[in-house]
Amino acid sequence: MKRVLAFALAVAVGVASAQPVLSQQTPEPTKIGFLNVRRVFQEYWKRQSIEDSLKARSTALDARAKEGKARLQSMAEALATLNKDSDEYRAKVREIELARFEMELGQKEEANRIERDARRQEALLYKDIVRECQAFGESRGYASIQMFAPIDENFERIQDLDVVIATRATLWRDDRLDVTQQVLDFLNAGKPR
Repeated sequence: MKRVLAFALAVAVGVASAQPVLSQQTPEPTKIGFLNVRRVFQEYWKRQSIEDSLKARSTALDARAKEGKARLQSMAEALATLNKDSDEYRAKVREIELARFEMELGQKEEANRIERDARRQEALLYKDIVRECQAFGESRGYASIQMFAPIDENFERIQDLDVVIATRATLWRDDRLDVTQQVLDFLNAGKPR
């Protein structure tokens, strides 16, 4: 019994003497930053590069469509010179219809590919932004970087309040915690010259 009491007293004295030492160690403050993701998407140099590439593909698709229409117009003009009751006329009609079908199908398929690539590129860009935010936060001692979407100027005109509420997880934050510009500078530092 004396041993148990002596042990308990020793533990109590040890804890009491360690208390001042432990209380002198203050934990590092938790740094949290907030990021306007919409602004980052708009101003990140890779976004413009992706948009330029997709725009070039769309422009090329439009040019091919104009060429195809001109070819169909030329075929239609040749058709007008033929006798409507001839086999040659019927063959030319089939040729024009087949060319129109192939052209429209090709345009739809390429437009769908461009749209799918745009969504994929946007997802990869978001993944890149998240990865870079992690590197930025870790290198500067942040515990977390949260998304913040400022309320739209025309908020009262927005029809679906549920969507707005669901996409704005942070209702308010101190402007001093905004790291959007610093993250943009960090992201855009890698822009090729």
